[in-house]
Amino acid sequence: MFFTKPSWQSPMKVAGDAFTRWEMAGVTHYSTVFVVRSAQAHRDDGDGYSYLVFGPHVLKSILEGVGRDAVKVYALEWDRLVAVEEFWSYTERGRLSMAYFAYTDREGRVMKCEPTQPDPAHAIRKTVVWQVAEAAVGYKEEVF
Repeated sequence: MFFTKPSWQSPMKVAGDAFTRWEMAGVTHYSTVFVVRSAQAHRDDGDGYSYLVFGPHVLKSILEGVGRDAVKVYALEWDRLVAVEEFWSYTERGRLSMAYFAYTDREGRVMKCEPTQPDPAHAIRKTVVWQVAEAAVGYKEEVF
């Protein structure tokens, strides 16, 4: 939500309309911020949409409610926007009741969604929540 704190304003001077500053949004990098975009719509299509999704738990809820080819997902990393190929949950040995989230990008990099999470390379169970349509082969769970 953009207006979580009324005191948040752009630190930069914005000329013109007093409300122009609300056309910008600040995001934290503590938890990964995702961009979810309609895959069927074209740039000039008025029915197209994009959402900023703040955190992996919210992303999971959204992705469970859409078809695999209905959206494209991007992760907003510190200095770039990265296309997400696969979004998954995982558990760590000794913490089976705690689910963590990670994603894989087009280059095959695996990134955890929050910096305090354990390394996904040490996961004992990995469950795919969502994949791009080209890679999707159905529900997949791996136990290591």
